[in-house]
Amino acid sequence: MNIMNRGLIRVGPFFTLLVFLFWGGQSTFSHAVEIQPQDNQHSGMVTDGNSTIYPQNRLGNGLYRDNNLLVSKTDQMIIGSQPVKGTESAVYLFQGRDQELGLGLVNGENEGMGRLKKVGKEFYEFSNYEIGYQRIFRILQGRIVPVLENLRTATGVTLSETHAVFYHITESSSSSNAEDNAKPKWNYRFRLHLVRLGEPQVVTLYQLPLEDQNAKLRISWKNEHELIHRKRDGSEETLNLQKISPGMF
Repeated sequence: MNIMNRGLIRVGPFFTLLVFLFWGGQSTFSHAVEIQPQDNQHSGMVTDGNSTIYPQNRLGNGLYRDNNLLVSKTDQMIIGSQPVKGTESAVYLFQGRDQELGLGLVNGENEGMGRLKKVGKEFYEFSNYEIGYQRIFRILQGRIVPVLENLRTATGVTLSETHAVFYHITESSSSSNAEDNAKPKWNYRFRLHLVRLGEPQVVTLYQLPLEDQNAKLRISWKNEHELIHRKRDGSEETLNLQKISPGMF
C-alpha cells in the first residue's frame, strides 16, 4: 500500500480529506481518496523517525515506511515505533482494545523470521538467529526503550518482584584434541546487567564475570538481592548483587 501524500485539504470543521496523487508519464490522476473524522485527538498523519503512522489514535491504523504499509491490525492502535539497530526490522508500540500496551515486530526484508518474546509487562526479547541478533526492548513510561542497543547478543531477562537482570556473551572459545574425533568443547563468558523495574537506569556488573559451557545462562532469583547460577556440570553458585551494586537496592 502506498501513502504518497501530496496534501491535506480541510472539508468542514470535522473532516480531513487525504488525497493521494500518483504521477505517470505526462498524465496525472488521483487515487485512494480516504475521509477520516478529525478532532483534537486525531491529527491525521504522524511522523515517527523514518516511519509514519496514519491515522493517529485509531484502532486499525497503519505503520508506513517509504510510503509502504508495514503493519496494520484491526485490534491494535499503533502509537510509535523503534528500529532494531543494525537491521531492517522494527518494533512498534500499540494499544489493544483492552487499553494495555504491547510491542509488535516487523521483520526486515530478506532477514528471515525474527521473533519477539514478552517477558513480564515491561520487557521484550528480540531474536533473529538467521542474521545473528538478540536485542532487548522495554515499555517504559508509555514509550519503546531499547536496552543497550549496541549489544548483539543481549538476552535472558530474568525477573524478581523489583528487579530484572539480563546478560550478553562477551567471548566464546573452543577446545579440541586433534587426536580424537570428539566434538570441540565450547566455553562462553558472560556479562550481567541489572535494572530496577519501572526505572531507566541500567547497571553493568563488570565485577561479576561468569563462565559456562552453555551459550545460555541458567539463572534465577534466590531472594530479593541474590541470584543462583546453575552450570552445565550441575554445580551452582550464588551471586549477591546487593554487595556488588548496593545503590540499586
